Formats: sequence, C-alpha cells, structure tokens
Amino acid sequence: MTSSDATALRRHHRPALSPVLVAAARDALLRRNARISSATASSLQLSVYSHLRMIQLNQLQAQNAAVAAATAAAHNHQQQLQQPQEAERQRQCPRHEEVKQDQQQQQQGFKGRKTSRSVLVLTSSHNMSTTSISTTAAATTATAAATSISTASNPGVGSSFTPTSSCSPLDSSGESGEREETADAAPLAATATRRKRGRRRRERADESCINSCSGAAAIASATDAVVRVLRVEQEWLVEALALRVDVCLWLSDGRQVVVEVDGPSHYFANLLRTQRPKTALRNRQLSRVFGAENVKCVPYWEWEVTAGVEARTAYLSRLLGLRGPE
Repeated sequence: MTSSDATALRRHHRPALSPVLVAAARDALLRRNARISSATASSLQLSVYSHLRMIQLNQLQAQNAAVAAATAAAHNHQQQLQQPQEAERQRQCPRHEEVKQDQQQQQQGFKGRKTSRSVLVLTSSHNMSTTSISTTAAATTATAAATSISTASNPGVGSSFTPTSSCSPLDSSGESGEREETADAAPLAATATRRKRGRRRRERADESCINSCSGAAAIASATDAVVRVLRVEQEWLVEALALRVDVCLWLSDGRQVVVEVDGPSHYFANLLRTQRPKTALRNRQLSRVFGAENVKCVPYWEWEVTAGVEARTAYLSRLLGLRGPE
C-alpha cells in the first residue's frame, strides 16, 4: 500500500465531528467576525445606521402624505361633483311637481271638456230632432193645404209636394284627436327628461371613477419612481459565509444591499485608502453572495468629511441608488 492510498484510507475513515463541536466552532467564528475593531468604527456604524433609518422614516412619511393628499383631492372632487347634482335635484323637484300638476289639470280639463262636448252634442241632436219633427209637421200641413186648394181649383189635376229636410250633427272627432295626442305627448316628454337626467348622472359617475382611478395610478407611479427602503437591520447574519455585516437593507426594487462601515482598522496606517487583505477578502465573499453592485462600503474619511444630516442623507441616497425625495 502506497502512502497516497494510506492517506485516502485515513480520509475515508476519518471520524465525523460532533454537532456540538461544529456549533461551538460556528459560534466562535461568528463572534470573531462580528467583533468591531475600534470605537471609531462602532460610532461610525451607529451613525450610518441612524441615518439609514431616518431615510426610511422620511420616505414612509412622504408616502403617507402623498396618499392622504390624493385621497383628499379625490374626496373634494367627489363633493364638487355631488354639489351640482344636489342643486339640480333640488331645482328639478319643483319642476316635477309642476309637471304632475299640469298633467293632472290637463287630464281633468280634457275630461270636463269631453263631458261638456258630449252634453252639447246630445243637446244639439235633441234640438235638431225637435226642429226636424216640427219642420216635417209644418211641411205636411202645407202640403195638405196646397193639395186641397189645387183640388178645389183643378179637380182633375193632382200634384204632390214632398219637402225634404236634412241636418248633420257636429263633427268633433278631429279636435278631440288633437287633444288626445297632446295629452299623450306630455308623459313622453317627462320620460325623456328623466332618461336624460339619468344619462347625465351616469356620465358624471363614470367621470368620477375615471378621476379616482387616474389619481390612484398617479400615486402608484409616483411611488414606483422612488426606490424606498423597506427594512434596515444592524449586525445581520449571513449564513452562507458565517459572518455578520454592519447593515443590511431591503429596497422596494427587490434588491438586498449590504453596507459595510470601514473604520481606520480596515486600512493600512502607512498606505492611505488601501484596504487590508482581510477587508478585501470580506468584500469578495459578500460580492459572491449578494453581487458586487449590492455591496457598499462607507469609508471613515468620506463620512467625516460629509457634515450635516441632509448632506449625509444625500450621500447615502446616492450610494444606494435611491431616486426622488428621501
């Protein structure tokens, strides 16, 4: 058996480590990686974390204010649409009453006129019948007298006289038909008016719905235009690397960004702005897990030079790629 075979056999039969020992080693590694090297780095980390939390809270307040303003505008627009409707409804109520009263009066007037017309027709017919009877009697008497006279004067010659009299009753069918057409046209006009008002109300309701939808779409587009910070965690554990990062953020565009605050201990003392090998290795490992564009470093000299809350907030916004107001 050669030495290589013996080495392979020893590796194959190597006893597995106990879970307790593995857990203890992992905890020791995490404690070592989570330890902050200096007090300056610790204060830097807390300062960066507080400013990131400030950005998150400011964005949340701005979003709530925008939603409240859009809701108030939609409510005001709805009230503006309802006010003309109420005024028109109040104006239309007396008109409806007047139309109903006019219709009732017209119907009652038509009924009275029809009744009086019928009585007039009957009276005229009766008078005409009486006149016809009297005329016929007079004509008969005159005929008999003439016959007797002619017989007396000319006994051989006979003559006859037959007067005729005719009378036609009044024809009121045309006038009554016109009045019935007028009575039928009034309800049709009222129905057309109601349909027109209903169509206007539906159009206004559709317009209000469109405005509300457009307002909601404007809010959504304005919200999507700004990359918001959804969550901020300090000393976040990266299980794939068994180490903790200074700050981890979750953004609204789906990114998970790691922010490392590098104090003086992460750089060579005699080589300014040159990272130590351990810091460079940490950045490479984090880049493999999160991506190089999602690993951000905040050097201590840049943070110290940037003074003021607004300036530091703007610096972090540019570093994270946030757009729009913080």
